[in-house]
Amino acid sequence: MATQRYVIIKLLEQLKEGDEFSPENYPLHITIVPSFQLERMDDVLLGKIKRLCDNLKAFTLTAGQDEYFGPNREVHVTTMVMNDEIRRLHNRLVGILADAGAIFDEPEYMFENYHAHATVQRSTRLYSNDSVTVEDVTIIDKLPNGNPDKRKLLKTLYFSKR
Repeated sequence: MATQRYVIIKLLEQLKEGDEFSPENYPLHITIVPSFQLERMDDVLLGKIKRLCDNLKAFTLTAGQDEYFGPNREVHVTTMVMNDEIRRLHNRLVGILADAGAIFDEPEYMFENYHAHATVQRSTRLYSNDSVTVEDVTIIDKLPNGNPDKRKLLKTLYFSKR
């Protein structure tokens, strides 16, 4: 059975459900759950993620220092100062996804090795000490209609306790 690919992010630019973009023009975002594979993001799974979000309160993240990620340290990122809220959000989402059978591309960068970050884009970025309010998460389809050259905003789920 074919699998879909997804990522869960905190979007820092204005997009709406259904918007598509190329991997080269990714909007500014903070990665919450790195890329994973799943047969599909169905209504049951979306419902579980929505219930989690319904019980969350908005929190603030602060941008930290610039670093370089990736196997060759070629990806320029701004790290976020980690706090209990972002760790809990990451861990709980990963747990829900793992229970649904998700296969994570880089499990070595999850749980205690997870470090929230925003990739520095060509025209926009976060700078040290910038604050971001996390009050929602966005699910991105990394293979919409089987097309690896597009990304699609599948759903944004808001925390109810904003």
